[in-house]
Amino acid sequence: MSLYQMLTRQALIFAIVAVMSIMSASVSAQSDPARSVVEGYIAAQHRLDWKAAASYIAPTDLAEFKKTFQSIFAGIPGTIDTTILRPASFGKRNAADIASADSVSYFAGIFTTVFELYPVMRDMASTSENKVLGSVNEGDTLKHFLCRVNAKVQQETISNVEVISLYKSGGKWYVMVKRSMEQMANLVRRSIR
Repeated sequence: MSLYQMLTRQALIFAIVAVMSIMSASVSAQSDPARSVVEGYIAAQHRLDWKAAASYIAPTDLAEFKKTFQSIFAGIPGTIDTTILRPASFGKRNAADIASADSVSYFAGIFTTVFELYPVMRDMASTSENKVLGSVNEGDTLKHFLCRVNAKVQQETISNVEVISLYKSGGKWYVMVKRSMEQMANLVRRSIR
């Protein structure tokens, strides 16, 4: 076998191994249920489809989200300002019925409200580019995904690395929302003062 044939054969083997490695990584990403949850959650945010985003969050966490915001609104003297907190965003006809919205509709209503109040946030969420860089397992029931987020804010591009954490309960992966719930609660508190 000539040197040229050996080099060509090695190059072919290298190319096959590289392609198999890429295909393996792609199949691994597609077969990872936790990664599918992260990608679905991010896609729902891009579409500003808050009910779909809520479907990736555990029902107990959604109930806690609703409880947190109900306590914020309970501290407001008088009636709810429906120019800010629109009943239709919660799937309701009037402000008195907002409290009876199910946890998913309540979650969607809060995010819709905040993104209407802060259009820059809405634009960032719908136009940002997110790339999942990798993940770290913390035991069998906790996983953290590192994501690169590039977003345009007015005329500037902002690049940030974010972590989306998931936990497994009852054999299913859920996005942990405690941090985003706290941030959203602070925004709502500032907006209604």
